[in-house]
Amino acid sequence: MRHILVSTCAAALLGPATLSAEPTFMLGGGVAFGGGQSPQFAITAKILSDNQPEEAVFGLGGSYYLGSGEFGADLSAGYLFDNTALMVGYDFLQNAPVFSYGYAEADEAEAPTTTPDVTVTTAAPTTAAPTTTSVPTTSPA
Repeated sequence: MRHILVSTCAAALLGPATLSAEPTFMLGGGVAFGGGQSPQFAITAKILSDNQPEEAVFGLGGSYYLGSGEFGADLSAGYLFDNTALMVGYDFLQNAPVFSYGYAEADEAEAPTTTPDVTVTTAAPTTAAPTTTSVPTTSPA
């Protein structure tokens, strides 16, 4: 019953995050600890909640454990670096906590664009000299 409550809470938190972000994927390796077994190494694939680097992410993934030949399904939280992700979660099929690290397609950070100031010269009445006004421009947000 406790696992159902935890997964429901995690899914409720994961839902709004995916509405405002573009998801990405992760391919890598993982280790499951506990569950009454020795640590198991796995190949894992996950869908992550966001593709922005240097952001916290949630993940839903599947794993294949090399030593036992078994499969796993996990819910994880972690951090997305530049094209790598580090995740910590819980595998519901193995009943064990998992740690994962791997390649994750991150969005390229866009450099802010600068717009030069524009100088506008206006004609003045014939009795005065022309005036020059500097008008700063702003980039659209």
